[in-house]
Amino acid sequence: MKLQDGLREIRLTEYQKAQDSAEHHNTIMWTLINVGIGFSLTILYLVWTTQNLDALTKLISLFIGALTLFYFSFIIETSNERIKIKYNLCKQIEKEYKFIGQHSLIKDFLGIKNGGIMILRLMKLILFFMYLLSIIVLLTKVEFNLFILIGVIFSIPAVIISMIIEIIYIKRG
Repeated sequence: MKLQDGLREIRLTEYQKAQDSAEHHNTIMWTLINVGIGFSLTILYLVWTTQNLDALTKLISLFIGALTLFYFSFIIETSNERIKIKYNLCKQIEKEYKFIGQHSLIKDFLGIKNGGIMILRLMKLILFFMYLLSIIVLLTKVEFNLFILIGVIFSIPAVIISMIIEIIYIKRG
């Protein structure tokens, strides 16, 4: 009996450590999302609105911004994978000891598995697209209207998100 109590204590400690680690990586992930997207948008804004920068400076700024966004995206995806591993361990221990924990009760965002991270990935894709489009415009010296560009870029995901929400609404009846 003491052996089972000791094993249970070890598993519950493992549960707590997994929970703490998942919370740590979750904090890192959402902090880096704000920093990475904020930095990327700042660089895009400066490149688009600053008139006295030469083309090479703008190109280097766009390159640094795109690399930074890629780096933050890599760290965010890595943290997300670690969070999933830790939360799955928590779910396994909850099931093993037959107690209802928070991990078994959490529902998916909008009924989609990993819905929040999918929207984040869409936002990162839009930012990468904006960088690519900015570099193309800069290299080809084509004049563009910033407001039209922003409207086109943000209308596409808005349509996609509204379609996803509509599909979920129809599924739920």
